Amino acid sequence: MNKRRHRRRHHAGATQSRERPQTTEASAPAAKSQGLVPARVFLLLSSVIAVYLAWVSFKGGSLPGCGPESGCDKVLQSRWSHWLGIPVAVPAAIVYLTLLWTTFQIGGRASEARRRNCSLAMVALSVVILGAAVWFVGLQALVIKSFCAFCLTAHASAAVAAGLLLRNVASRTGASGTDRFHWPPKTLGIRRSEVIKFAFAGVGALLVLLAGQALVAKKTYAVKRMEGAAAPSTNASAQTAGQESGQPSGSTETRTVSVQPISGSAPSIPAQPSGTAGPNATPTNPAPSARREIVLHQGKHRLAVDELPIIGLPSAPHLTVSLFDYTCHYCRDMHGLLLEAQRRFSNQLAIVSLPMPLDADCNHLVKRTSSAHANACQYAKFGLAVWRAKPEAFSEFDSWLFHPPSPLPLNDVRQRAEELVGRETLEQALADPWVTRQIQTAVALYESNSRELRDGRMPQLVIGSAISVGPLQNIDPLYTMLAEQLGLKP
Repeated sequence: MNKRRHRRRHHAGATQSRERPQTTEASAPAAKSQGLVPARVFLLLSSVIAVYLAWVSFKGGSLPGCGPESGCDKVLQSRWSHWLGIPVAVPAAIVYLTLLWTTFQIGGRASEARRRNCSLAMVALSVVILGAAVWFVGLQALVIKSFCAFCLTAHASAAVAAGLLLRNVASRTGASGTDRFHWPPKTLGIRRSEVIKFAFAGVGALLVLLAGQALVAKKTYAVKRMEGAAAPSTNASAQTAGQESGQPSGSTETRTVSVQPISGSAPSIPAQPSGTAGPNATPTNPAPSARREIVLHQGKHRLAVDELPIIGLPSAPHLTVSLFDYTCHYCRDMHGLLLEAQRRFSNQLAIVSLPMPLDADCNHLVKRTSSAHANACQYAKFGLAVWRAKPEAFSEFDSWLFHPPSPLPLNDVRQRAEELVGRETLEQALADPWVTRQIQTAVALYESNSRELRDGRMPQLVIGSAISVGPLQNIDPLYTMLAEQLGLKP
């Protein structure tokens, strides 16, 4: 009787033992898929953002909400936005998509070798993603001191996915529940040393990324020369010939950027008394007045030199055009470089200065004014009004306004302007429609330049037949452009 009971218990235990592995095996797929679905969603999101950022970078367009000099724009235009000359979004997209692909290679239908290799690849790629997220977020916070919402979203999504996948690799096992979180997975035959080796491989790839950014800096500016542009003319006869032919001098084809000056030594025509003709008067058309113009983009933009703020002598044989914003920190650096170049070449060079506010109040290209460019329209109006009221005071006011590292309070700016030109005179100049017209002229020129280069960075320069956009790191590139375009050598 006792033996029979013992045999029944033994048979029941054996039956339960045979059934237990079946239960474990049935639950294994659920364990193996732990975190895969949300990880795929996060990786897909980060991949879409990275591909979009890469496409915009190559296309030369702008991102929604990333206007000129916005936080997003500062990040994307910084030297850290590229790796070995290509946008960092490109290698990011490759890593994200590769990791996304591996998540579909560890299912039950894949061979054990493939699941094993893809699990190890997950480790390396996840380490790269987590390290890159720390690196780029740290750069935005500590170095660039601006943030890109698109970039942060991509990094955050990819980092969450990497964490989920590392946890998935660690938890995948066909052992009993008590051994469920064993590392590394026993069933795939992965040794701890292999996991460590692939983790270090990820660290090595991350170091390659960091070294590439540190050693190969992206150019912070871009220059484009308009093909077919004639050399700037410096005598009056050249302009007269251009007028007779119906074409402005130096503007020979669409998108030409050129300067059409009149020699400062051109003889002036004495004015005749009203109603009185000279003894040798003839019924021919009067000689053209010595009105100097800068003709840009095949005559689309014409700048009257004697009607615009200028650094240097209006009669200088060589002219450049500067587009800037008084609230733009890169423009402050550029202003110092331009002053240095003008002092170096003295009467040979003059710089037409056009304020181009990055402020939605007076610039239709800016949809929302960032806090960094608050009141940019007001600063521009004060600068133009001072020149309009008293041209000889503009250089002093302009340098004073650019000197501090950040924009001065508007009350201080108004007070300084009143000291230079007088309160009543300043109010009259501010009310002059000419001020608004010049701002719109600068905005239109900025739009043409930006479309031509597919790059809306500030500041912008027009030197001879070349357009430069973005900040210059030092004066050497400026000297190079002046030498190549105008023949001025320091």
